[in-house]
Formats: sequence, structure tokens, C-alpha cells
Amino acid sequence: MYRNIAIAILVCIIIFLVKQCADTKKISDQHRNNLLLSDNAFTEYKDKEGKKSYRQEQIIVSKQKDIDKLVTEVEGLKKITTQVKIVFKTKVDTIKVPIDNPIFLTQPETGDKYLKLPASFKKIDDKWYGFTGRITKDGIEMIDSLWFVNEPIITFGREKFNIKTPFTKRDPIVVFQDENPYSSIKKISNIRLDKPLPKISIGLQGGYGVTTKGLGGYIGIGVNYNLISF
Repeated sequence: MYRNIAIAILVCIIIFLVKQCADTKKISDQHRNNLLLSDNAFTEYKDKEGKKSYRQEQIIVSKQKDIDKLVTEVEGLKKITTQVKIVFKTKVDTIKVPIDNPIFLTQPETGDKYLKLPASFKKIDDKWYGFTGRITKDGIEMIDSLWFVNEPIITFGREKFNIKTPFTKRDPIVVFQDENPYSSIKKISNIRLDKPLPKISIGLQGGYGVTTKGLGGYIGIGVNYNLISF
């Protein structure tokens, strides 16, 4: 009898210690999430083809009220489960713009040549950007139309298993890629709702514990109350 009581007390102590560890981990994870939300830290790297990619650890919240505070409302959508916000800049340096059918006049006194105005640009139509425009009689450069082409890819997944660190937690990751070589990311933030498992459930049970005949093995159907989540 005393042996059974001692085992029961030991089991209770183990459950208490495990719960304390789980609570500490939960607080630590929440603190980490808060830091990531404020910093929006992300990593820039190049893939095997030399294209720029950006990755960020996914921020997971477990309550709908939290995601309601963190996400931006989108008309026509309710109960948003995932949202990614990205700020990127597209910059093209040193563009040579030829004039379409230029007419040059000569200054009689000096022999200097100058462009007759107004004059239109030839259409610049690169795969990733383009524009049209003209120079007015007042010498003002007017851009009539300007466009950029972006081909973004947003991928959700988990880090690959690394044999060098087999026991390291593989975090959920968001990866952003854009085929446009002139674009670069300035800011990324992401939120995902991950609803926790219900506290109470009914199911098949089996294990070792306290029975009507003392401690021993058992199997049956019962009600579970979830104390600890891993």
C-alpha cells in the first residue's frame, strides 16, 4: 500500500515539474513572438540560381482575439487565419533613354547643336520595368507612364532536417521570393492562427495508473482533460 502511495506521489511530482517546464516554454515562446513582432527580423540569402530570397520565422498565435489585434482587416474576409505583410522597393540605376526621331538644330554663332523641343522618349520596355515620356518646350522632363513587373512567391513550410543538429526544433518559416532582380525587401511581418487543442476530449485510453485494485495497467474509454501541451 505504501509503495503504491509513494509511486502516486512521484507521478504527481513528475506531472507538476513537466507542467512547470511547459509553462516556462510557453512564456518564453510568447516573449520570442513579441520580439519578432516588434523587430520583424528577416534573413536575406541567395538560392542555388543566385536569386535573392528572404526568410522569416512564422509568428503563430493561438487565440482569435490576438490575430484580430495584429492583422489588417480585408473587406469580404472573416476569420483570417494567415496574413503576410511585405514592403519591397524596386530600384533601377543608370537608364539610358534615347529620343524618338530627334531633331538637332545648330547655333549659327557658335556651331553648337541642341535638341529641338518638345521631344518624346522612345518607349523603354524591359521585362521588369518600362516607361514613356517627353521633354517639353520648357525643358521639363515628363513621365507619361511608368510601370514595374513583379513575380512574387510566398512559401510556408518548416526548416529541413539537418543531420548535424538532429534534435534542434524545426521552426515554421515564411520565404518570400521575387523574380524581379531590381526588387529588394525592406520589411516583412507575418501572423498565423493556430487554434489550440480542446482541453476536454473523449477517447480510447490505455496505460498505467491508479485502478480499483491499486496501481496497474488499464485500457478503456474515458474523458481526458489536457493539462500540458508539447
